[in-house]
Amino acid sequence: MAQTIARGSGREYQLENIDQAFQSFMREYNKKYETDEQYQVAKAAFAESMREIEELRANGDITHEVGLNEYADVPSGVFDKAFQCATDPQFEENLRSVTATYPQDEIEAPPPSVDWEAAGALAPVREQSTRLNRCGSCYAIAAIVALESRFKIQTGIAKVIEDAHRSKVRKPLTERWICAV
Repeated sequence: MAQTIARGSGREYQLENIDQAFQSFMREYNKKYETDEQYQVAKAAFAESMREIEELRANGDITHEVGLNEYADVPSGVFDKAFQCATDPQFEENLRSVTATYPQDEIEAPPPSVDWEAAGALAPVREQSTRLNRCGSCYAIAAIVALESRFKIQTGIAKVIEDAHRSKVRKPLTERWICAV
């Protein structure tokens, strides 16, 4: 029996036929590569993505959905570098030296657990950027989605909080993308 990898769109690709699967992937995401070398690198990354998904599913201990997306053709090292949050080392050092204390009576104890899915409060997935043009605002997106979900649980109203303000990005002299939020 052929191993299949489900896509977010509901399509399935046969793991045994990487060439056909990659061609389908290219059509679905309108992928084009300028050189044969770029094509081969992307195809190898795609094949590795499919193998990783197959391994995850074979273990049987995952509790979340796994599948391919538009970045399945990006080598993991390139993807990791593009989507890491760029921080200033001096900022990190200053942050470590800050100590904050809050009176205990002002802090409300959190609930022991929250089942976001059972509460119908899973907010829509947000794209952080387009095609590896990172903005470094993953922290802001995560905070917004958590607020939307919590608001839905508390009020019963599903509200999408606009996050356009977080996309104001500047490129400093270091040529690394950093948020200007």
